[in-house]
Amino acid sequence: MKPCGSISALSAIGALSFLSIVAHNQNKNKRSGSLSNGDGTRLNVWHQTSKTAADSIKRQGFKIDIVGARASDDTMPNGVFLKFDQSPIGIVKKENTVVQIPVEAETGNMLRVMDRKHLTLFLSLNQDSRHSEAIIEKESIDNDYKMKTDEMFKEIDETYKEMRRQPEGSDYKNILKQKMEEKEKLLDSTIAEWGRISDEKSAKAREISTKILKERGYDSILMERDVGGPFGNRVVRTLVVLDPKKVKMMPDRQ
Repeated sequence: MKPCGSISALSAIGALSFLSIVAHNQNKNKRSGSLSNGDGTRLNVWHQTSKTAADSIKRQGFKIDIVGARASDDTMPNGVFLKFDQSPIGIVKKENTVVQIPVEAETGNMLRVMDRKHLTLFLSLNQDSRHSEAIIEKESIDNDYKMKTDEMFKEIDETYKEMRRQPEGSDYKNILKQKMEEKEKLLDSTIAEWGRISDEKSAKAREISTKILKERGYDSILMERDVGGPFGNRVVRTLVVLDPKKVKMMPDRQ
């Protein structure tokens, strides 16, 4: 049973009922074997990565301990991310060559959701607060660091304006310039620290998301509308297989 509509079109009760139906349906209809579209015809799925990572996958197979582009993702579970066409989705650094790897994915019990909001609701079913608590913890850290860095930006701006008002070559101007450089270095290190801690909190939330899915008997998740990108303008139909051993590379299609 595929979900329809969006979270905005559903009441909270309706959304939860919908997810309960999806879970019940998937538990009744467990599948084994490679990914298919329901009538025995195989679906083509691809994994996008960099050329360097693709070479590593060829040698060692898929691994999920190298986080890469999903480091800040606090909702989707850990697993191998796959898509249903070869169109680039813009998450590989420009200096790397984007590679689309054709794969064979084996799924048993797949959870289908419309989007991340549906997934978040599913994770909180039966008053399970583990994931939501991890998200609150991460948001608290992010809010604290945002306030801290906003204040640092303000101080740098004020120092810069004061420096510009001083005569060129004056001792005070040079002192202010040195102070501004010191403040900028401190800001850079604070932003780096923020990113590291925030990613750690995201990793914790992903681990919880993965654990809940496995506890409920799912080995994969199909999200119809995985929205991302810096402006929220990238929409991908995404399949995440939790066990990397269930995803195998196929010969390149010509």
